[in-house]
Amino acid sequence: MRQSLIPAILACLALAACDPAGPSSTGSSAGSASASAINSADCGAEAYQDLVGGPLAPALSLPYGGPKRYLGPDESVTKDYNPHRLTVTSTDGETVGRIICS
Repeated sequence: MRQSLIPAILACLALAACDPAGPSSTGSSAGSASASAINSADCGAEAYQDLVGGPLAPALSLPYGGPKRYLGPDESVTKDYNPHRLTVTSTDGETVGRIICS
């Protein structure tokens, strides 16, 4: 019995570590929602959503006065969160995947 509990406990711990939202620093239930859904107005990302799925070039030259960053395929990124930074992502290097505030 004890030997069968160890794999079950390890599996639960492994799944808990996969929580993409992580712990909420505000203590509210909003921590489980995606940052793009909560804060898309902070940097004006909602105004550029018509570019998602289209070619990457227009999204890279957006007339945004605040901080911007581009995340290409297989690119490493820091987890620092800036609600005023406009982030353009692409999974293939040619198409806009997401435009979010992060």
